[in-house]
Amino acid sequence: MKKKGKWFPLICSVMMLVLFFFATASFASFSNSYIDFEIGPPNNQDTAISFGGGELYGSDISLTQIVGVGTPANNGQSFNIGAIYPGYGYDNELQFQATSYLGSGGGTGWYFGPGGEIAIETHNLAGSTIDLFEGAVTSVQIVPFSSSFKVIIGGLAGTPDGNLANYYGYPGTQQWEADFNLSLFVTATAGGNFNIDSYAAGSGDLAATPAPAPASCILLGLGLIVLMWKDLPGQSRGLSRT
Repeated sequence: MKKKGKWFPLICSVMMLVLFFFATASFASFSNSYIDFEIGPPNNQDTAISFGGGELYGSDISLTQIVGVGTPANNGQSFNIGAIYPGYGYDNELQFQATSYLGSGGGTGWYFGPGGEIAIETHNLAGSTIDLFEGAVTSVQIVPFSSSFKVIIGGLAGTPDGNLANYYGYPGTQQWEADFNLSLFVTATAGGNFNIDSYAAGSGDLAATPAPAPASCILLGLGLIVLMWKDLPGQSRGLSRT
């Protein structure tokens, strides 16, 4: 029988190298770049952060600026909300809740598992809202640095507004990851209830970046190669190729 597909191993190798290159290049280009949502002060009079009944809530925490850091486009530039969404940018705020309280970690802080949500909103004078970033809480901890100074540290999975993502050169449809931190002035002991206002909420930020997915790309390519191999003459029937 005439030998067929003698170039197949070489083709497979080239395809795998191409897939690996694009996957790792994409990961490298995004891993050191992010959109930084900078959080107050100054906060408005409605700002509140509280813990009680096993749930952590934060509302009306001021967003002061959005900046691209190492972004594919408009690196170092602030995002002008009103230029993209006329009439908006009047009031920009962060809202969040963490609902899966795990405990105080032996009196070392407040710890939460996956559960809850976060949103960074912009409003117009009519009270309409656009979400600039929204996502689900994957973890949160409040870490005491002294008897009164504490920091909220959180992990998130979500998506930014499509126009915001495009402004900084990112595709608007992919999943994103984010880290969130915010300083607080709280006198409660670890695991204790508290309720603070705008004067006790400090500064912080939410840094969001596209979630890497090189492994899934490689697995998809490998699956396609396997399907191609099975479609070669003689493979599905177990015939000799000599």
